[in-house]
Amino acid sequence: MKLFWALLVGLVVAGVGFGLGAFGSGGGQGQTPPAGPSQAAPAGSQGEPTPIPAPTVDRPADAPLPAAQPTDAPWASTVVPPQATPPEGALFDDAADLFGIDPTAPVLSQLDKAQATPGNAGLGLEPIPDQLQGQPVELPAHPRWTGDKIIPATAARLPDGRLVLDGAYVVRGSGTKSDPYVLPWGLIVSASEVYQPRRNQVKLPQRLTMFDGAFVTVAGFTAYPLGAESPRELLLMLNQWDGCCIGIPPTAYDAVEVRLLSPATTQQRLSSQGTVSGLFRVEPFEDQGFLLGLYLIEDASLQ
Repeated sequence: MKLFWALLVGLVVAGVGFGLGAFGSGGGQGQTPPAGPSQAAPAGSQGEPTPIPAPTVDRPADAPLPAAQPTDAPWASTVVPPQATPPEGALFDDAADLFGIDPTAPVLSQLDKAQATPGNAGLGLEPIPDQLQGQPVELPAHPRWTGDKIIPATAARLPDGRLVLDGAYVVRGSGTKSDPYVLPWGLIVSASEVYQPRRNQVKLPQRLTMFDGAFVTVAGFTAYPLGAESPRELLLMLNQWDGCCIGIPPTAYDAVEVRLLSPATTQQRLSSQGTVSGLFRVEPFEDQGFLLGLYLIEDASLQ
């Protein structure tokens, strides 16, 4: 019996010893061997983009280099010269200045004479033949325009009845309703030569004031109030103007305000030209020296 228990204990001890040896050898197989010396990772292995090298251009050994741009060029060649400073009081001197007309020069000298024939026919000025000798006449005194308000004029009567004023302006007619004076535009705009209220030149030429209260006829371009269906007023002008953007805007010297006896017809409003006959008035209208209007024709008819 003791032998049996001794044999059993020996088998148990032997089994335990065998199991411990097997466990010790198996645990050593699962261990990771120590790593060797680390090696440097190649470029680009860390996820960073690799720059692309710039392409090389093959240039011949004897190829010339590009010419250098000059850096010492004189600046004077590119400097814009300063504009001349206008004289004091030259801007907005009258209504003509609003449209770029030099107020120091007469309007007559600045008009476009390209369409004028010899004798300034474009302004209605008739040439005076040298062989015609006019008879000097004395202009009657005007009840409204006395000596301290006017610049006296000279007058001569030609054999055919025409009147020559200041040796340059020829006027036909006698000033009655049946035979009105025919006023040329050259005479009408000549007031700009001597009458400029902004410059304290306040005397009007007698060659124009003499027609105040007389019947006259003037032909020119017409402009009507915008939106008016039956206008009784219009603007008679030397130059064509549509009232906005086309043409040459008028000044106080080259436009006449017209008041009609009867409203303008549709056909007359559609036309840009006309001949006005009526009672002539010289009515300077100014505001703080700025001339806004000068001439008026009342009780007028339009053809």
